Amino acid sequence: MTRLRKGAGMLSPLLVPRSARSADRGAERPSETVDADVAEVLLASTVDVISIIDPRGALRYVSPSVTDALELAADELVGTSAVDLIHPDDRGELLAAAAELVRQPGAIARVRHRCGHRDGKWRVVESVARNSLEALR
Repeated sequence: MTRLRKGAGMLSPLLVPRSARSADRGAERPSETVDADVAEVLLASTVDVISIIDPRGALRYVSPSVTDALELAADELVGTSAVDLIHPDDRGELLAAAAELVRQPGAIARVRHRCGHRDGKWRVVESVARNSLEALR
C-alpha cells in the first residue's frame, strides 16, 4: 500500500499512476516532485475542504482549509472518524451514500448535511465524494 507522505508535499497516490510506482524504484522522478509541489500549493490555497477517507471511515488527510471552514485543525482530525463530524440526524443518509459509492469505483456522490464547528454549532455543507479507493491501494 502506498502511504501519504507529508513534508515534501507528496500525495503520490493521487498524482502518480500505478505503473509509475514501484517498490524497487529508488528516487522519485523530477516530474513527480513538480506535480507534488503543485498539488501541495493547490491543497493549501483552496477554500474547499478536501479530505481522504479510508474504507473504515478514518480521515487520512484533511486540507488546511478546514481551519477556515470549521475552526478545526487538520492535524487534529487525521486518524479520527469522519462520521463523528456529521450531525447525528444526517449520518444515515451520508452512510447510505458512502456505502453505494464504495460499490462503484470512480462514482461521485453529493450529499448536503450538517457538519460540526468548533463553536459547537452546525454548519450546512455539501460533500462531493469520489470513490478513489483503487488509486490509494
